[in-house]
Amino acid sequence: MVIALRTEPKALVGTDLNPAHVGISPDAPWQLFHAGLTQHDEKERPQLQLAEDFPRLNTDSWKVFPDGRMETIWRLRPGLTWHDGAPLVADDFILGTRFSKGTRSDRLPEVEGVEAPDARTLVIHYKVPNPDAGEIDWQPLPRHLIGATLDQMEAREAFETLPYWTTEFVGVGPYRLTGWEPTVFITGEAFEGWVFGKPRIGRVQLVWIPDANTAVADLLSGTVHLATDLAVAFEQGSVLKREWGGRTDSGSVLLSPARTVYVQIQFRPEFQRPATLQDVRLRRALAHGIDKRAIVDAVLDGEPGMADTLVAKEEEYYPELDRVLTKYPLNAQRAEQLLAELRYTKDEEGYYGQGGTRLTVGLTPLGDYLREALILADGWKRVGVDVPLQTLSPVEQTDQRIASVFPALIITQFAINPNPFFSFISATLASEATRWAGRNKGGYYDPEMERLYGVFTTSLDRSERNRAVMQAMQLVADQAAYFPLYYAYEVMAHTGAIQGPKTAKRANSMWKIEEWSWRS
Repeated sequence: MVIALRTEPKALVGTDLNPAHVGISPDAPWQLFHAGLTQHDEKERPQLQLAEDFPRLNTDSWKVFPDGRMETIWRLRPGLTWHDGAPLVADDFILGTRFSKGTRSDRLPEVEGVEAPDARTLVIHYKVPNPDAGEIDWQPLPRHLIGATLDQMEAREAFETLPYWTTEFVGVGPYRLTGWEPTVFITGEAFEGWVFGKPRIGRVQLVWIPDANTAVADLLSGTVHLATDLAVAFEQGSVLKREWGGRTDSGSVLLSPARTVYVQIQFRPEFQRPATLQDVRLRRALAHGIDKRAIVDAVLDGEPGMADTLVAKEEEYYPELDRVLTKYPLNAQRAEQLLAELRYTKDEEGYYGQGGTRLTVGLTPLGDYLREALILADGWKRVGVDVPLQTLSPVEQTDQRIASVFPALIITQFAINPNPFFSFISATLASEATRWAGRNKGGYYDPEMERLYGVFTTSLDRSERNRAVMQAMQLVADQAAYFPLYYAYEVMAHTGAIQGPKTAKRANSMWKIEEWSWRS
């Protein structure tokens, strides 16, 4: 099975063991060649992989002590082996954890220590409560191969110099590496010792195709069987849909919501222009001037995708959140009423202003969001708000400071994940002290948001955590503190020659690959 990726991987391990992993890095390789204690399935539910069972809260496997510290115990499945036949032992996970912390000082700050009392038992000690402790996806490293070397080298130096991560990789995943020709391909064969049984498809080959149109041509010709990891963009997915005509025996295009595209607002007075953006009435007026349907029709080719929050519709609590969430349907009349309440009046050209000064709200599209910016500006013009666009050069697009000191509005994106707080908390505030890094580019701050984030990160009660998210998302919705636009899709496409792939995020796209098969 030939699998196309957009870029060549830097390593065949997961993100926590790969300091070179960035947003566009491929995720399929580590899912093929390695594994962890757990792995999320296509519906983002944690499933057991190398672990025998999940720790259970308030049992001997998950203890919470009076001082707030915690302890979890993981047991490995019996008989697990590395691709070279060596037994997989708990100490391999300790090596992986140590390496991960060595590559980044902020990794696993809540972990106090890890020990392996025997070959199949991993005991993890936590300094503070960690609600995710029962579903961690830690991956091991082979102590019998690289343990002695890692004991003597800095983690980053080891990653940059050892061939283990690439051409000499030995893992525990469904496929065993058989070859890596740098810049050309990676090959692997089905691993008989895979925890879920030998994969039905005997061999895989990974190739990287940076041009999406080339990837489409290779899918249509059958030289590539599956494209994932950004090899095919949404626009090319639409082309494949038309070419295959909806017939699964020809091919399938699987769309997974991956990002929420939204407008972030500047709240810091030293940068904010106009100052009336501090008034919720102006923000609500702008929200009512957004034609989300026009945006979705333009960029999603008719696919559903309008967003009213950062939270994915797949979350278990989304229906309840959706019922209580403050929303701002397109309503020019309501927008104009709110502007009038602010004592803005229209000039002879139909634009609102005050004291002879026109109301001007600048908009900066980050990334490839010019179409969205034009539609937004046109919609706001229709209600009488002048919205000049500030486009950025490729160099400026990468400048964190420019993305943080914008005067009014920027279009950006948020990768969908269970933690939607990152754009609204002080811990992620972009500032000069952080060299302008951080998701909270607009300087939003609310003590209630900080409290809810504290509940989310410390409560061990899932329903309480869900309520904290819902309250936080309702808080910023009622404040019109940002303008969610739509859910952007990632594409995985495969020919009719194979069956088994399911709609999933990139990090879960190879789930149950051992069950995939050639179509008979």
